[in-house]
Amino acid sequence: MKQITLTILLLILIVEFSFSQTMYIYTKNDSTYQFNLSEIDSITFSVSNIIFEENFESYPVNTFPASGGWFLRYNGAGDAYQVVINSEHHSGSQCMQIKGAPNWTAQMEKSVIMNSNLIYYEGWIKPTGNDGGFGLINSQIPTTGNYGGVFFDQGKIKCQVGYHLTVDIQDFIPNQWYQIKLRYDHDNKTIDVWIDGVLKVQSLKAIDISPLGPNVFYMWSEHEGNIFYFDDIKIWYEL
Repeated sequence: MKQITLTILLLILIVEFSFSQTMYIYTKNDSTYQFNLSEIDSITFSVSNIIFEENFESYPVNTFPASGGWFLRYNGAGDAYQVVINSEHHSGSQCMQIKGAPNWTAQMEKSVIMNSNLIYYEGWIKPTGNDGGFGLINSQIPTTGNYGGVFFDQGKIKCQVGYHLTVDIQDFIPNQWYQIKLRYDHDNKTIDVWIDGVLKVQSLKAIDISPLGPNVFYMWSEHEGNIFYFDDIKIWYEL
């Protein structure tokens, strides 16, 4: 009788353990994931917090990367200047070139989906002069839809905190690569900025920001007509 009882208990434990393996549930940001514990490595990759990464290595040289979901909003000095090149790069062998023109901006965009109210983005920028950068916007509300951005102007690296509202961060040297990283907190409307891995500003208050949130990442070169190079772009959210 004891042996039978022990066997039944062991069977119950095995069934319960097997059940727990196949019914593991993970919930985050109103999304629920169910998976087998033996497949946790593959699940780790599929539940990624990366919105997109871009190094411009997969596109033919001297073409615009439309196949990667990029859209040329304004063509600045002309379509021939808004292209992937291999004469400059931060890593790999290629990067993106953008060139504005007097009274006509060059601006390229890619749609983003806000999976969290806490979003990060970073990239490498090489300015040849003033008047260009990158950031997050809502394309439907251009005046109150600027959600942080970093640009190079008047010899300074600046952070955009609202429509035509900026804060100086530091000086910059033309023709030098800079690593720029931002953290935008949509709940608290604050911005943190790192330059070359160093936290430069923290909890900078964004002003007059729409509650809708960003839907576009954009890169630009404006009216001074200087070339800007962009490489190793990454956008992600905090799990």
